[in-house]
Amino acid sequence: MIFDQLSNLAQYKGIHPELDNAIDYLILDDYKTLQVGSHHIKGDEIILHVSETDLNDVDQSVYEYHETYADIHLLLVGQESLSYGYGKTDEIASFKNDDDFGLVTCQQSCSMGLGIDSFAIFFPKESHQPGQQLGNDKHIKKVVVKVLMN
Repeated sequence: MIFDQLSNLAQYKGIHPELDNAIDYLILDDYKTLQVGSHHIKGDEIILHVSETDLNDVDQSVYEYHETYADIHLLLVGQESLSYGYGKTDEIASFKNDDDFGLVTCQQSCSMGLGIDSFAIFFPKESHQPGQQLGNDKHIKKVVVKVLMN
């Protein structure tokens, strides 16, 4: 997991070739003008999802994870609390290979405040919990970039 200022994003190049491609795209700032929906930036290797959503004001113990994709989380409007979960205990539902999506509970977590000047990267198998309210913001506009990491 990486959490940093958006101005430092380029420093994380070199971890994986597709992550480098995603970072290069994000540095151009073109994503800020995209409409809500899914956008294939590079086939199925890099998919950008723009969404507007309401945040949860109740802490939940359910965390998502992915087996083959990393997630890069960025905000366009508002702020959000994200949690990184570790010490997986129980799988809530069977992992969905088609969606690369699973839900688990975690024994411990670390929370961070995501704003429009920061980003978070969650790598495959890293449990994370987006969508938690931070401050007075109850609604956000967000970008999640899915990066294939095989």
